[in-house]
This record gives sequence, structure tokens and C-alpha cells, in this order.
Amino acid sequence: MQLGKLHLVLVHLPIALVVAAATADLLWAITRRKFFDNAGLYCLLGALATAPLTALAGSLLSDLKFKGHEPALSEQHETAAYIAIGLIAAATAARVLWRLKNWKWLRAIYALLIVASLVTIAVVGHLGGQLAFGVDYLRGLFGG
Repeated sequence: MQLGKLHLVLVHLPIALVVAAATADLLWAITRRKFFDNAGLYCLLGALATAPLTALAGSLLSDLKFKGHEPALSEQHETAAYIAIGLIAAATAARVLWRLKNWKWLRAIYALLIVASLVTIAVVGHLGGQLAFGVDYLRGLFGG
């Protein structure tokens, strides 16, 4: 079995966990329920644990599948993925410190980092879609 092919399955887990973490933290901000506080933290920790594995599988996949593909696009996707992992790591560190110290300014830093993570993940996904389906894969999506 070629482990790189797992990237196409694994990629959805860290994405979903970051979205779930942001959603749980938003719900915590609204309700102040401890359940959402815990869920946000654990989802973020899960995302941080699975994102590097997903990137590793992606590197193995690019070695297998995209040798003849536009190398610049593959490099952009990989670079954006590493930036996303760095942002997730920074958001996780801010989230853990916020929970331990309860510094309000750290909540604001965390909020910026989680939003930046979500935006970067969207860019990574778009570039990955271009690699998998071609650069014009969104053309005609809305009938145009």
C-alpha cells in the first residue's frame, strides 16, 4: 500500500477539528459552558496531532502522483500547509496558556490565530483542489 494515498482521507480530520475548535470556542464565548471550553481545547489538540501526519502523507503522495505536475503549485500547497500547521501550533499554545493563566489579552491573540488558521486552511485546500482536479476545477461551479 502506498501511504501517500492516505493524505486524501487524512486531510479532512485536522480541517474538521480546527473548524470544530473554533465553533466550540465561539459557543463557549456565548454560553460560558465548560463543555464548550473543553471541546474547543481538545479539538485543537487533536488538530495539532493530526496535521503533521497529514502533511507527511501529502509529501509521500506528491512524490508518487505529482512528478509531472506543475512543481510551483505543489510547492505553494506544501508551503501553505506548513504555515497552517505553524498557525495551528501557535493557536494551540495560546489556547493552552489562556486556559492556564486566564489572561484576556491572550484570548484576543488566540482568536486572531484561529481565524488565521482557518483562512490558511482554506488556501491550502484550494491549492490541493487544483493539484487533484486541475487549476480550473471551480470553473462552471455556478453555471458560468
